[in-house]
Amino acid sequence: MKEEAYNEMDQLIHEVLEEGPEFSLSTDFAGRVSRKVGDRMLRKRLLSEYAWKVGVIVVPLLILTGIFFYFDPKTIHQMFSNAANEYLPYILLIVLVGLIVFADQVILRFFLLRRK
Repeated sequence: MKEEAYNEMDQLIHEVLEEGPEFSLSTDFAGRVSRKVGDRMLRKRLLSEYAWKVGVIVVPLLILTGIFFYFDPKTIHQMFSNAANEYLPYILLIVLVGLIVFADQVILRFFLLRRK
């Protein structure tokens, strides 16, 4: 009885091993997957580095600005009343510089490091 069960199991295993798989992977599947994972890790690292750089610059400036406005409340009212006329070019310049730094530190580095 046991021998018949073993023979039947051997025959079943033999049939399964002779059949081809129902799907096939491309030859460069592992390379594409590892490249995508590497790209995601690189993008995440570059964005976190950029966030730290911006945070190191922006947070102390915000703290100093808060201290300055705390001691001189008239400045807040004056700043908001003249913001469109006086400060808009400076704000746009800061945004432009931020975008340029983002492009340099994140986007260009991503594409350059991705080639390696």
